[in-house]
Amino acid sequence: MKISLFRALWALSLLGVLGGCVGAPQNLPAPSAPVSSPSPTLAPTTTPVLTPQATPTSAPERIRLLGPGNRLRLSADGHWGVGMDRESLFLWDAGRGVFEPLRVGPEGQPAAGIGPALSANSRLIAFFARQPRPTPAGDPDCYPLALYDLNTGQLEWLPASISRMGIAGHAGPALSADGRWLAWANDSTCPPGPGVYLYDRQSQRLHRVHPPTESPAVFGGALVALSANGRFLAFVTKDDGVVPEDRNGQFDVFLYDRETGKTAWVSRPVRPEDPPQPSGLQLVPGTDGAWEGGIALSADGRFLAFAAAARLVDRPLKPCAPWPGAEPLPFCRHIYLYDQETGQMELVDANAAGEPGDGAAEGPTVSGDGRWVVFATRARNLGSVGATECPSRPVWGRPCDLWLAVWDQTTGRVTILSRGEAGRLAGPSYNPVLSADGQWLAWTSEALEWLPKPLSLPKGRPAEYLYLAEREALLRFQTAP
Repeated sequence: MKISLFRALWALSLLGVLGGCVGAPQNLPAPSAPVSSPSPTLAPTTTPVLTPQATPTSAPERIRLLGPGNRLRLSADGHWGVGMDRESLFLWDAGRGVFEPLRVGPEGQPAAGIGPALSANSRLIAFFARQPRPTPAGDPDCYPLALYDLNTGQLEWLPASISRMGIAGHAGPALSADGRWLAWANDSTCPPGPGVYLYDRQSQRLHRVHPPTESPAVFGGALVALSANGRFLAFVTKDDGVVPEDRNGQFDVFLYDRETGKTAWVSRPVRPEDPPQPSGLQLVPGTDGAWEGGIALSADGRFLAFAAAARLVDRPLKPCAPWPGAEPLPFCRHIYLYDQETGQMELVDANAAGEPGDGAAEGPTVSGDGRWVVFATRARNLGSVGATECPSRPVWGRPCDLWLAVWDQTTGRVTILSRGEAGRLAGPSYNPVLSADGQWLAWTSEALEWLPKPLSLPKGRPAEYLYLAEREALLRFQTAP
């Protein structure tokens, strides 16, 4: 995942709320009704900011443009989603074919905030809120944790807040499938302080997973992922001592079992003599807080996918730069899949010859059964890739050599997604999110070649848009002539 705090704050100064919806494919699957139907306060956008020159409507395999944004969280079946663009929150409804501003509360107030998450049953949305605010509002730099029920229209305030300047808030909270359990990390002094937390809405009890007791001296946490039943919680922190043997001073990945109360150090290096390297999250030096990495859990918590620059498999790994222009690190940042049932660790981003990717990888997402892992990579030895130079169009300045890749656990095969409906991509794609059933994939991209005809971009608007398509359709595009 890619986040820049300066970008988020700069965006707040721009005029207007950029959103909009585009025409819906007539054959998109309709959602299963009652459980996930939205409340009447969700009104469609009436004046789209962006209108593509060509919107796919005739075939189920077409790629769908949703609108401006940098991340979309999907329900288990992919029929619903919640996204964010410049702190404005949006709702995707496949049944009505609209991507519209999320309106909450009795007055239908537009919701704004960071890190939105959606329960797998598509009923509950959790986010750190800039708008609306509870009464009393509290510190404006601390965004409170809100939970919105799409069925009832009820807005619930939870005992947590985060700093809008931190990593944890932008990474967002995590929800169990039914919304009973919420997990989040806090890397700020906003109450209840730095740490990793698990909250039970049924008993209204807050549990501090890390650190065991309140301590302002710790970093806290940065990223979280939660299994469907809320039993397993994966998290990332750079604090030493989460387990006694972890003293490397780096970001690491841990897995907490709520039933046993035990925490396992997942990103433990296989060779103690290796130089310490971060896992789960890596800060981009020379930036205003940008980071790359990511973690994701399968529905039952058995499989944990994550990015790591540490060597976690006992095999030779080559050095490479974690991002363009940076000095090479001892090892490339790879995607790993940990099976907690067998204890095995597998390197995901390798080609058919078994060679690890020769470029850094980030942002893994995993299907509910753990079969499919999608990630972003700069590697050129995993498959056929596209252009290396960005065309003249407004972008955030990222290099174009960042592609999505799909890994199938049953075959061990990696497929690079380097083609859209218009042919080879000439722009970066990142922040992939799979639906739990593995059928649907959402992602962010600055490449305009996903659609048959290029977009007409608003002047000065960075080309960062959300897309949605069936995973199998995207794989078929890659074999097109």
